[in-house]
Amino acid sequence: MEAGASDLPSIPPSSRDEREPGGGTDPQHGMKETVISLAIAFVFAFVFRGFVVEPFIIPTGSMAPTLMGAHILARSPNSGTTWAIGPWLYDDSMRTRPALDQREVIVPDPSTGERLLFNKPPVRAGDRIFVLKYLYAIFEPSRFDVVVFKNPSEPDVNYIKRLIGLPNEQVALVDGDIFTRDARSVVPEELSGPGAWAGDGWRIRRKPERQQRVLWQEIFSSAHTPLQTERDGRRWFQSPWVGTSDAPLTEPLPEGGAVAGKWTIGGSPVYSFDSAAPATLTWNEAAFPVNDYYPYNQNAPNYGSAKFPVSDVRMRAGVRPDAPGLSCWVSIVARGHCFQAEIGPDATAIRMAPVDERGNVSDQWSTLASLDRPLALEPGRVTNLELWHADQALQLWIDGQRVLSATYDWTPAERFRFATGRDPETLFAGIGAEPAADPAIYKRPRLAWQFKGSPFTLTNVALERDVQYQPTPMQYSDEPALATDPRRMPALKPDQYFVCGDNSPASMDSRLWTEPDPWIAEIDPDTGVVNRQLLIGKAFFVYWPATHSGRIPVFDAGRVRFIW
Repeated sequence: MEAGASDLPSIPPSSRDEREPGGGTDPQHGMKETVISLAIAFVFAFVFRGFVVEPFIIPTGSMAPTLMGAHILARSPNSGTTWAIGPWLYDDSMRTRPALDQREVIVPDPSTGERLLFNKPPVRAGDRIFVLKYLYAIFEPSRFDVVVFKNPSEPDVNYIKRLIGLPNEQVALVDGDIFTRDARSVVPEELSGPGAWAGDGWRIRRKPERQQRVLWQEIFSSAHTPLQTERDGRRWFQSPWVGTSDAPLTEPLPEGGAVAGKWTIGGSPVYSFDSAAPATLTWNEAAFPVNDYYPYNQNAPNYGSAKFPVSDVRMRAGVRPDAPGLSCWVSIVARGHCFQAEIGPDATAIRMAPVDERGNVSDQWSTLASLDRPLALEPGRVTNLELWHADQALQLWIDGQRVLSATYDWTPAERFRFATGRDPETLFAGIGAEPAADPAIYKRPRLAWQFKGSPFTLTNVALERDVQYQPTPMQYSDEPALATDPRRMPALKPDQYFVCGDNSPASMDSRLWTEPDPWIAEIDPDTGVVNRQLLIGKAFFVYWPATHSGRIPVFDAGRVRFIW
């Protein structure tokens, strides 16, 4: 007999339990069970929210572009560039929400410089994120975690920043990068002073690949070449890349003057050179400086302030040779050295050489890493090349695979000396404003692609930069920002952390905090640190990206992402 058939004795209707579902139910009892079930569900939801995961909304742009606070979304119809702009229109009575000031906004396209007018643009709300609460009661916080915590100066306000300094470390921010050492191994007298950066034990802190990929910020890509490059018969757009038919920047290309060959650059996203002779594509640093410019800050009152040069960059392009035998050199001249990757039939290697005061590259090359078998660039096929230079490390990527990596280790004092050409111990011996806060003392990078051996075509020629932690002085004083001057560096205690925002020019973080609130001072009286007791949790997921304020929200599934 089939399962479910009537092979069981029937139960007379009169003998059924009235409480059995489908029988004669008691309406009051059913409602009671429903109410109890809903109450239990709400309790579990509140427990889960209170002790496991809690949603937060990002109100400001201190973590842009990693996490977007309230912003205006701008798009150029000419270049296709889309970028976020902070509204910077805050109402005193609404600290965490921008005032919806309906006005015209005129800002430059970050890819082309074209000035665009946006009439009464809507202000979008910030990203909504999930935070793992009390995770740090079980696991130790890790460097570069994005953490939510109570602001030591305003404990009723939640802040979100990136954790860069761990307990028992001394932190130094030099030329935009992070150095630390074990504070317990240093005698108190040597923790600060003009010579502290030259002390023992310093290590640069390199970002893991995932965090580094998130923090690259595009400066230019040929993919965003405008559709219209001329107006009234005059060219208004000029590519930041300049092509020449010689190779003046670096060796090992042969010496010699200009040779036959013609570049096609500027009016198209694809660049090409029609000769097998040496050719150079150089970044026009004078007209397009590589600095810590944030499109998000375009509408800020202090947007016109000086920017700091950035030498931690990623250069990438798709290279398609027309014939066999093409060799390619990718060069970054920065910090008194030339860092170079060679890709071609003769060698595939990463090397570096010193540069003299006049900018001439020495012939004293040091090979940092190489392949036993060189990689030839295949004719008719696009090979995607990337050279990463960040955190005193070099990486060569080919078609999405890291094929070579190398590091160079300098102390903070050496890094400052190479980046500025000045001795830090002498420079910081005086009193007054922080010398490191002057952008003019830092050397500007020079960037170039070089080729020889075949005509070729380049696609998606792009330049990106790393986050740069600014040494801006304290607000309303000339006092150096914490960790940016050897005379003022934090030595963290066992339960203290140092945090900074990814949007460094617009982030109020450990560098710039004043004295903690009296209530917080009872827990930890030190300035510029986050005590472990103030940590709320780790931000790990953007579950609802920014949407238009005051409108029906439109879910942007393409920007749902994990937070690194």
